[in-house]
This record gives sequence, structure tokens and C-alpha cells, in this order.
Amino acid sequence: MTLLSADRMVGREDQLAMLRDAFGAASGGAPVAFVVGGEAGSGKTRLLRDFTAWVSGHGARVLAGGCLNLSAGDMAYAPLTEALRRLVRELGAPAVRRLAGRNWRELGLLLPVLMEEDQQEPSREGTQRRLFEAVLHLLDELGETGPVLFAVENLQWADRSTLDLLVFLIRTLQEERVLVVLTYRTDDLLPGHMLRGTLADIELSGRCRRCELARLDRDRHRELVAAILGGDPPGDLADRVFDRSDGNPFFTEELIAARDLGEQGVPIAVRDVVLARIEALSEPAQEVLRVVATAGRQVTHPLLARVCDLRERELRRTLQECVGRQILVVEPSRQTYGYRHELAREAVYAELLPGDRSWLHGAIAEALTEDPALSQTDSLNLAAELAHHWEQAHNVPQALAESVRGAAAAVSVFAYAEAARQYDRALRLWTRVPDAEDRAGLAREDLLVRAADAYRWSGRISEAVGLLDEILAKLGHDGEAARAGTLLERKGRYLWELGRGEESLRAYEEATRVLSGEPPSAEVAWTRAGYATALMQAGHYRAAIGQSEEALRIARLVGARAEEGRALNTMGVALTLTGAPEAGTAALRTATDIADELGALEDVFRAYANLAYVLEVTGELEEALDVARRGVDRGRDLGLELTGGGALVANAASVLVLLGRWNEAEEVAGAASARDLPPGFDFYLQIVRSEIEIGRGAFAAAEERLNEAGSVAARLDEPQFAGPLHVLWAELALWRGQHARALGCVDNGLAATAHGDHGGFALRLCAMGLRVTADEARRLRSLPRPDQAEIDQVVEVGARLLSQAEAAALGAEETPLPEMSATLALCRAESARLAGRHDVDAWEAVAESWLSLRRPYPAAYARWRQGEAAIELGDRLAAAEPLGEAARIAGRIGAEPLRAEVMAMAVAARVSVDAGHRPPPQQVPDPFGLTRREREVLRHLAQGQSNRQIARALFITEKTASVHVSHIMTKLGAATRGVAAVTARRHGLVDP
Repeated sequence: MTLLSADRMVGREDQLAMLRDAFGAASGGAPVAFVVGGEAGSGKTRLLRDFTAWVSGHGARVLAGGCLNLSAGDMAYAPLTEALRRLVRELGAPAVRRLAGRNWRELGLLLPVLMEEDQQEPSREGTQRRLFEAVLHLLDELGETGPVLFAVENLQWADRSTLDLLVFLIRTLQEERVLVVLTYRTDDLLPGHMLRGTLADIELSGRCRRCELARLDRDRHRELVAAILGGDPPGDLADRVFDRSDGNPFFTEELIAARDLGEQGVPIAVRDVVLARIEALSEPAQEVLRVVATAGRQVTHPLLARVCDLRERELRRTLQECVGRQILVVEPSRQTYGYRHELAREAVYAELLPGDRSWLHGAIAEALTEDPALSQTDSLNLAAELAHHWEQAHNVPQALAESVRGAAAAVSVFAYAEAARQYDRALRLWTRVPDAEDRAGLAREDLLVRAADAYRWSGRISEAVGLLDEILAKLGHDGEAARAGTLLERKGRYLWELGRGEESLRAYEEATRVLSGEPPSAEVAWTRAGYATALMQAGHYRAAIGQSEEALRIARLVGARAEEGRALNTMGVALTLTGAPEAGTAALRTATDIADELGALEDVFRAYANLAYVLEVTGELEEALDVARRGVDRGRDLGLELTGGGALVANAASVLVLLGRWNEAEEVAGAASARDLPPGFDFYLQIVRSEIEIGRGAFAAAEERLNEAGSVAARLDEPQFAGPLHVLWAELALWRGQHARALGCVDNGLAATAHGDHGGFALRLCAMGLRVTADEARRLRSLPRPDQAEIDQVVEVGARLLSQAEAAALGAEETPLPEMSATLALCRAESARLAGRHDVDAWEAVAESWLSLRRPYPAAYARWRQGEAAIELGDRLAAAEPLGEAARIAGRIGAEPLRAEVMAMAVAARVSVDAGHRPPPQQVPDPFGLTRREREVLRHLAQGQSNRQIARALFITEKTASVHVSHIMTKLGAATRGVAAVTARRHGLVDP
């Protein structure tokens, strides 16, 4: 008999070398994602097998799993559970729990064996992000003792949750010694296939390498044939096989194997080749192959014994025949049987007659139902597997029941896309089952609600709204008030997430109307609090206060602590932004205490983020920074160590910008942006980085980043995103001298924030617009022949902007926020400059306001204008001090465009200023090859900070800080931290 596989790989040497190179990079702490594509039969599995053997021989830990072509997309986390199961067999459950860190129970939901020695039930309040972090922590810890290969085969059949996990890992890995290798069939990627989007996301990570396995040319094909035969092929065999296989390695193997059937009997179609080889086997062997093909995955011996109509001795003899003829292969670690190649399985399954196919699926389903241990599917996905088999067996009642159970199992591990697929099946089958409610164990309305929730979390929000509308239409808004109100509240949330703000508010309004006659309850309080949050996000702060107060009253009446915290959270922000900062801050402190008490991640992050925000806008910048750090610490305590607290990191970076600590802000924002964060949080980080780049004069980089942020803002469609975006667009245009464009940005921003109580945004936009008009009026007046009509037109625009600024400030009632007061003063000073008045005192007052708020950048700008006013009044001596202070501040924080303008004015007016010492533009030479991040860590290390303190300062994990410190000490050749600090100072790497 001819060997089907060559003893060596042919034609893939270059790809194997690429994989080895990627492994070398990952081994050195530069994680890589390597994607291997190719048509079916091109050799992806053989390439991965040989590479896996090679890395195992080089000290790597291998975690491998494959996606299943069993109702593709239904089996949540199938490759991950396969990899984990193998790891538990190798290391034991206690070791895997330790490696997974504090979130190991999330992995226990996937692999119950991890929970066997644990008495505590896994939390159902977790999140998919915590599960993902457990996997990330596991890979990181495994990488401490050697490089890790995480391989996933057949990605074209992957479920949505597995794809999300892979994108998370690849985008979040930073310095872990991990190589992720993924394979997929290129010929299965039809338009619209969800893997296409995943591959694009992986490409954008910046650490992706790819290769595609092409068909072999005639020469390499001949080499493959020789390797299979163990010598030169006779006659023209190689050419004839090449003509039929077109260089596909699997097709080549099958065609050569078919020679055993006789030279004249080699069919032209490869599928016919496979079937011809199988038809040459005994009838019992063909029966076994039909069962394995129907099972759709690896099959245990006991399952074959249950389904096949064969005695035990005959079954063993038959399996030896199938394995000996190299149709089936044995998976040694699990003692299971499967096809040597998926194409062969597909060919056999496609040939089954409808009756045979239905009977086999039913027989498999009955066997697995009676004894689930017969399945190689983990307990998480057993119901999904059964639902598939029962549906193919046309047993609709059983398929319905298992679909509902499968959906619930998927939800338990946050695999909402897979849950949605199960609910799709259940809804499709429901009308075909007379006793559907009894079979499913719930009413159709409850099924619709559960399905809507799964749709929502898997991104199918419009469909979720449709399901809720179906229930509401049947129920009637006034039929069952409590149920209708709850459904309307849920609809309001979904509509808001779709960016349909006005419809969302109407749904919330209707929900509160429907529930107005209901007795106080936690549900009523929750709905009121949700309505308040939607109003606040839409900028209707005063209306939000009213709803929050009512929600708070009801929550306290019925003792609903979570609802009380939610109401206080919204109320605190709304009170602060409408001129009651003390009451707002007090409400948020209480909300934070409640969130800490209950420990719900979403509430914790929201409370800390909002408290940090109101402290920021009230001028308490240092405390805001401390609250952000405490919030991130609390998130780590609750299990989100690496990626939690995105809003808090954005808060911290924003505060650092305001404090003029731009280098620190860039470090914090840059490190966070490298992680996988939700769009809203990433938007604010991009805004922070754009603000720094504009301030430093990196205008091209800022423009590119603002374009990215703009696309996010367009999807989110909320005024809170439009305001800061338009301010920065206007400032960028202003520095470039594009006055008309800058005014256009201001007008667009004011229009975007017009509906609601957006006084702060409006004031900032008006201040920017007034600055533009003042600059333009000055330019026009300096012309040889000024056009008074044109000047008057500009002045008229400025007057309109000042009027809008005054109106926005009036909205703050009795106690405007300090930032708003300073911004209004800035608007008035710019208006005077526009009118040609040179008010030194006004600009001095503006500068003092910003300095009292510890905001150096706007203070430096105001000092510049103060000096300019003095020069215009002919008092050059009075201009020296403010211009010098402006230059010093701008130089210290790195605001080069502002500093250049100040110095140019001083030179032109012949004003001698003390601009202070300005460091050279180039960085101090570094003989040690430190990275930018290592230099930042070194700065903190030289100040005597511990790893924990460094981690808190830079918003990174303590372990990451420890790794950086180790690298720094190695590069500096320092045995202790003290020696490292001395060495750094000696070489000028840190301040003395």
C-alpha cells in the first residue's frame, strides 16, 4: 500500500522559515500573530504540525485547538476549550488555576474540571472581558518559563466569541512571549464572511504577519510525488497527477493512493477519488466512516459502538482497516478517531442519502442524550451539538429544547453571538412544535426577551429592538404596566446604543409614563435612573436631575442599593454641570461608596470615572488624578487587571494634559491605546493625544488622529463627543492659518451641541471662534488698504459668538464652574482684542484665573496676549514679564508653536525677555538602547519609586512595571535600583 503522506514537507520551506522567524521574535518578548491562509488541501495542517514539533523541541509550550465544521459558528470557544483541556492534562487543574490569575473561575465556566476542588460557585456577574483577561494572564504566566505557541486551526468555522477573543489577545499583547498562529481556508471566505472583518482587525494590530500557501509548481509537485512514493515516480505518473491535482498537495496524495485501485480507474474529480477509495473498503468500514462523517468531529470508540451495528470485535477490526488505509487517524491524547482530512469527511457526508443522514443524526443524538460522556464536546457546547443533530434528524421538539438550553449555556460564558444563533434556531422552530412552551421551559415572550438580550450583546441591536416591538405590540403598553415599562426601558437602552437618541428618549419617557401608576419597586427606580442617564448623555442636565431625584426616592424607599447608586451617579454629573458642584461631588462620592460596596464592575468604573470628571471640571485636578488611579486599582481588585478602567485612564490622561504634564499624559494615553478598549474610551484617548500633538506642533499627526476620532464620534453620535472634537479641529486650523476653516469648525461644533445643556463645550468653541476673529481682524487692519466692510463683517461674527458665550454662561445659574468662569473671561478678552482694544488688565486676570486652576497652557496663552496688549500700548517694559513667563511655561511643557509666537513677538517689538533655559530639541544621547517607555519608567525609578508606585503613576500593571525595571537594569548593567538611578543621572537620562 502507498503511503499517503511524504516523510518530509515539500514546497513549504519558506513558510516554515517565516514561522520560525516569528517564533524568534515572540521568544524575545515581541508577540506576533501569524496568519496562514490557503485553499483546502494546500498543506496548512501539515505545516502547523511540523512547526509545532519544531517549537516543542525548542522549549515552547504549545496550546492548540481547532474550530469545528459542526453547524459552523455554534460551538462557543471550541478551540480554546480544546487547548485548555490539553493543558490541564499536562499540568493539572491547580496549576492552570494559578496561571490564570484571579479570574480563573471564568475559565472554570468553560472547563468544569477546573472547579472540581473549589466550593465557591463561579460568579455569573462577570464579563466577557474578565474571561479574556484570564486567557491573557494564562499566556503571560506560561511565557515566564518559556515561549508560548497558541495555535488555532480552521478559523473559517470559528464562532464569533472565539474571533473576538483572538482579536483581543492580538491587540492587547505587549511584551508577552507569545506567538499566535491561525490558519484558515481561503476558498471558504465568501463575501460577508465574518472572518474577513477579523482578519482586517488583526492586520491593524501592527504585529500581524501573513502567508498564503499557493499550489505547487510542476517541479515541486514532482518532488512531492517522489517523497510519497519513496523514489522517482514511474513514467509520466507525476505529470498525469499534476494535470489532475493542479499542484494541490492533498489532491496529489489522494490521486496517488487511488493507483491501488488500478491505473485505468483513477477518476478525474478528486471527490470521486476519495469516494472510490472508500468504496473499495469493506461494508462495515464504510458504515463506520458514515457515522464519523455525520458526527462532524473526533469520535470516541464507545460512541461508535453505540451507533454502528457491529459487534465489538468486528468494530475493532473495521477501525484497523480504516486507520490502516489512512482514511481515519487516531488522536492519541484523547483516544478518538477522525478523518485524516476534512475534505474526505465532507465528501462522504455529501454522498449520504437523506434518509440515511437523518437516521444517523438521530442515532448520534439519542446516544449522546443517554450518555453525554460519549461526546468529545465539552459540557458547555453539548446542548448546541445535540440541537444540531436533532434538527438534522428532523426531531423538531428535541431540537427546540436543546437550542434553548444551548443558548443559556452560551450566555453563561458571555458567548452572546453563539447564544443568538441558538435563539435563531429556537424561534425558527417554535411554530412547528405544538407544545413549544413545555418543551422550551418558558413562554414565547420570555424567549423573545432572552433572544433580544443576546442580539444586543452580539451587535444585532436593530433586530433586538424588533423583538421587543413584537412583544410590546402583543402586550399593549397599558396591558401589563410593569412588564411593558421594563420592556420599554430596555428598548430605550438599545435605541441609545444604536445612536437613535430621540427615539431612545421617547421610549424612556413612555416607560416612565406606563410605570407612573405602579407601586415603588427596584424596577421602577431602575427605569427612572436609566431615563435620567439618557437625558444626561443627551445634554438635558436639568431634566436628568428631576428623573434622578425621583429614582433616588423610590430606590431608597424599597432598599434598592444598585438603583440608588445609579441615580446618584447621574445626578452628580448633572448637578455639577448645572452649577451645583458641591452637591454633585457629594452625590458621586456616595455613588462610589455604593459601587465599592456592591462590587459590580460597570457601576464601579462609571462611579469613579464620573467622580474624576467632576473633580476635573471643578478644578480639583490632583484629586481627580488620584480618584482615577484608585478606580483603576479597584477594577484590578475586581478582576480587570490589564484592560479595565478605560474611561478612568482617559480621565487621568486628560487631567495630566491640563496640568501641563504632557509627557506623562502621552505615556498614559499611548500605553492605554495599545490595549483593546471600547470605542468611547479610545475616542477620549485619541482626543488627549491630538491635543498634545497640536500643542507641540505635530499638526500632521494630529490631523490623522482627529480623522480617526471623528469616525468614532460619527458612529457614537453623542454631543459629548462632538464638542471636544470640533474644538481641536478649530485649533488645528487656527495654527495653520486657515481662519475660514477654523470658523467653520466652530459653527459645526456649536450646531452639534445646540440641543441640550452643553455650556462648557459652547464656551470653549466660542472662545476659539473669538480668537480666530480677533486674529483675522488684526490681519485685515494691518493691510495697506484695510477694507472696513470686511472688518465689520468679522466683528459681527465675533459679536454673535460673544453673545452665545454669555448665554451659555448664564445657563450655569448661580455658581458657574471655575473653568466656565475662566473661559467666559477669555471670551470677553478676545472680544476686546477683536474690537481693537488693548486691555492689559483683562488678560492679566484671565492668566491669573488659569494659574489658580493649575492650567499652564491657557495661562501661557493669556500671558502672551497680556504682553501683546502692553506692546500695543507702547509699554515694552510692562510686556517683558508676561512674555517671559509665557515663553517659560510653553518651553517647560513643550508647546513649541506658542513659544515660537511669543519669542517672535518679543524680537519684533525689541522686548528683552527671560525665556528660561530651553532644552535642546534632540534627546540626550542614550548609549544603552532604552525604549521610550523604559526611559519613562527610569524617570520614576530614579525618584525612588517602587514597582507598584511606578505602575500606578503610568497606569500599567505592577508586573509590566517589574519587567521594564528588569530590562532597564540589565541594559544599564546595574545590580541594584540605586546603581541604576546613579547611572541614569550620570548619563543625563533623568534630571539630577
